[in-house]
Amino acid sequence: MKPNTMGRGDPAAPSAARVARGLDKATRNGAGWTACCPAHEDTTPSLSIADGDRGVVVHCHAGCSQEQVIEALRGRGLWRSNGTGRRCTPPPLDWTKPKPGTSGTVVRAWEHSTASGARFTVRRTDAPGKPKDIKRIPAGVEGPYLPLIRKPADDYEGPLVVTEGEIAADAVLEADYAAACWPGGAKAITSTKWDGLGGDVVLWPDHDGEGRKCMEWLARVLADNPNVSVRIVDVSGLPPKGDAVDVSLEDRGAMIEDAAPPPPVLLTWAEYKALADEEPEGTFVVPKLYRRGQSSLLVGEPKAGKSTLCRRIAVGVAKGGRVLGQDVTAAPVVYMALQEDPRHVVREVEAVNPDDPDPGVHFYTHNPERDAEWDALAAAVKRIEAVLVIVDMVADFRAWEDGNDYVEMKGIIGRFTKLARNCDCHVLLVHHGNKTPATSYPTARVHGSQAIAGEVDVVASVHRDVKKGKRIFQAEGRGIGFYERPIGELT
Repeated sequence: MKPNTMGRGDPAAPSAARVARGLDKATRNGAGWTACCPAHEDTTPSLSIADGDRGVVVHCHAGCSQEQVIEALRGRGLWRSNGTGRRCTPPPLDWTKPKPGTSGTVVRAWEHSTASGARFTVRRTDAPGKPKDIKRIPAGVEGPYLPLIRKPADDYEGPLVVTEGEIAADAVLEADYAAACWPGGAKAITSTKWDGLGGDVVLWPDHDGEGRKCMEWLARVLADNPNVSVRIVDVSGLPPKGDAVDVSLEDRGAMIEDAAPPPPVLLTWAEYKALADEEPEGTFVVPKLYRRGQSSLLVGEPKAGKSTLCRRIAVGVAKGGRVLGQDVTAAPVVYMALQEDPRHVVREVEAVNPDDPDPGVHFYTHNPERDAEWDALAAAVKRIEAVLVIVDMVADFRAWEDGNDYVEMKGIIGRFTKLARNCDCHVLLVHHGNKTPATSYPTARVHGSQAIAGEVDVVASVHRDVKKGKRIFQAEGRGIGFYERPIGELT
């Protein structure tokens, strides 16, 4: 039986790696792949897949005919259909014809964008005997940038390969893998926002010191994202300063598939100490107190004013201005009024925001219980890019039964903390306080199990200092130390 090929010159032809990734139990086998044949019920992989001189070669060792194998691959969208199937490899991007009198000169351009929505073009000109010429049009566009992400097909589900330059990204795309890059070279990687990545991310560094350092930095950044798994391509066999362009089409796929998780990075004391001085933009919702990705408690005795304070915080963050004595930037807020009378909440919000008919706060009145309801809440928070979620009161949460039950409290509070981590927002939980003396710290004023305070990052309290005749706001927790202000000074 003669193996069938799909021509590599055809722009609709995928690579062997792409075909294999769409099949069950795909594994590398020398220079090619083996996988379960889609044309019969195959539990022991019997289909060979390889990149031949003229394209992808497939052969079923169990005896399926070429027509049966190809028709099954077409049904899965892995083989073109008589020249009319979907395109798996896009055509070259924005190449211009050589200019008259400059034989061999090639100009290529890529469209980039910034986090603020500005768009600009990076144009590269390569002429024989001259150094490469790279220009930005218009000039002077500053970051932070967004990575330029391109996929070989709309339904692509493989890894995203990050390269240092646009040309290397084009080479990855040519091998039927999704590619990402950023403008400005290795030093500009820290001026690019990488928090939108997810899934399997493969980093392909240039084979030089700067390339290694910038990808090690990105690996550390992505390690903090629970939605990302990171692998790094081994470039030790490439020439100095080599990248994906210096590798054959077949070997590009092999190197990407063989990429391994990054080794642990050992930092010197100076490098570790420098981490303490870094404060990424947008980390704090309220400076010195509430960070994104963290959770907190605000506790106080009945009628101490904790709910009123929370509504002031909600409106203050939503509108921007002074909050808890700090200047904040306006950003979306979600207020969960669990079992609270809406009329009471409206009166309170209007009292702290009398001059504006719309406080700018989003209200969530459902009491989540099942996993699907939590997923819906997280999706809503992400959709509006909320930076703060306030839960008033957490003891009104439907699953709350015994506040002294350590396991129950750890599960409930931990669920809200997980919401903060996954949505990159701050979750503030309003809770009851006990009758601890005013000289105590906030953590000692939390009513119920120790797990309630133990599962959050920051504990704040509102209490009345009889000797001073004032109500006092105090906070303590990870990364903030101890913070204290009279309530009257917090506007």
